Amino acid sequence: AYLIEHERIAPQKLEIIPNGVDLTRFEIGEAPQRLRESLGLPSGTPVVGIVAMLRPEKAHEVFLQAAASVLASVRTARFLIIGDGPERTRLEVLAKSLGIERQVQFLGAREDVPALLSLLDVAVLSSRPVVETMSNAILEYMAVGKPVVATRVGSVPEQVEDGHTGFLVEPGDVEAMAQRIVQLLQDRALAERLGQAGLEKVRTQYTLEKMVRQHELLFERLLNHRRP
Repeated sequence: AYLIEHERIAPQKLEIIPNGVDLTRFEIGEAPQRLRESLGLPSGTPVVGIVAMLRPEKAHEVFLQAAASVLASVRTARFLIIGDGPERTRLEVLAKSLGIERQVQFLGAREDVPALLSLLDVAVLSSRPVVETMSNAILEYMAVGKPVVATRVGSVPEQVEDGHTGFLVEPGDVEAMAQRIVQLLQDRALAERLGQAGLEKVRTQYTLEKMVRQHELLFERLLNHRRP
């Protein structure tokens, strides 16, 4: 839609191929106990996380403000911020000003994202409607079977079916985000149902194999069209 409306590209010149996930990377099973211990997360601790570069458009301040609100209802909850970027210092200061610096861990860039995702009870994306298109982070959340709470931006509503694979909230709506997180933390059956629906959606629509095959078909079609 952006390319058609703003870049004035003819619709017939566009081909949409969704991103795909290598599901074998996310076959973690139970969260690794050693990893949980290294992060100081006792068994049974509710864990909420976000995977995103620490840049302004990802709106981590909304995630942190929602975390502060969540803690009023779920006092034992812990929050993981996975990713790094220029906003880190500002966000660490914000966490301290909110009085939640002990409940929030800034983990920086990590190579063990699938294992970290397995620790989560709820996965979040708090982006503003700036450049968010099809979120790889959301596909990875769903590939691990985690329920998603995300803002209604870009192509996110195509990935997160509200009430089926997760919940959508309006950008910047801290209280709505917090309420949905609390709901999922307190209703584990609902969280499990949404997470499994997300996993099934990835398996049927967003696999790496399907993405590769769609590229192959496109190249073959273009090649055949050019032949005399």
